[in-house]
Amino acid sequence: MHEDSQIRILFFTAEPNDTARLRLQQELRDIKEQLQKFRVRDRFVLELQLSARTRDISQAILDFEPHIIHFSGHGQSTGELCFENEFGTTQPVKPEVLAAVFKLVAAYVHCVVLNACYSNIQAEAIVQHIPFVIGMKTAIGDQAAIAFAVGFYRALGANRSIEEAYEFGCVEIQLQGIPEESTPVLRKRIDQSPPAFYLQRPAIEGLCYEEIKQPGSLIRIKAPKNMGKTWLMNRIVAYARGNGYKTVTLSFNVLEDVLKVKLSQKLC
Repeated sequence: MHEDSQIRILFFTAEPNDTARLRLQQELRDIKEQLQKFRVRDRFVLELQLSARTRDISQAILDFEPHIIHFSGHGQSTGELCFENEFGTTQPVKPEVLAAVFKLVAAYVHCVVLNACYSNIQAEAIVQHIPFVIGMKTAIGDQAAIAFAVGFYRALGANRSIEEAYEFGCVEIQLQGIPEESTPVLRKRIDQSPPAFYLQRPAIEGLCYEEIKQPGSLIRIKAPKNMGKTWLMNRIVAYARGNGYKTVTLSFNVLEDVLKVKLSQKLC
């Protein structure tokens, strides 16, 4: 990812009135501080969704189109995350429900951080659609959760990868003398290619969106490795579907293998 590309982070917090108090404001303040320390600080855009209700989830994601989504709050031992209802009390969200939301926004969400107790159950569901998901395999204390966030975003600010940032987060817990460094778990989608964020290119995307609506149109996407070709293709396909077009996916990977086998047979 180029240093001048922009990374959008959507930060959800939820602290229902019928749950124990958390130090969410400190976590948010420390994250902001870490992202402001480096020369690339203008690269990060942080959007807040405080006291998040269930109806805020998809709306905030659609409005902001974040690359990273961070949830800070409570999680239940059965895997539900605790959002708020209209009365400010707990509205649990099951793993399969939240995973269904992320399936619809996988074109631009690159990483999800679930800084809540027992959120590894959610992470296992979400990672079917999102390249990187971090969850907590057991309960996690406030100090450890904050320490992990500090280490994670400090590394991101230093232009480290998601995987390296995760390691820095775990080490930060150890540096603070908290015996919970093994609680955070990084899940990676099995088909994940080398980490890269998608840099929006409105002019190019606009041309593609107009072209795809024309009968018999053909769009060729060509760029160096890790420049976001697949993500751009996914956005174009999603746009086409949104305009009522039916889509079919063709892969030539198998055909290429067949041709190689036939060629080797002829050479023999």
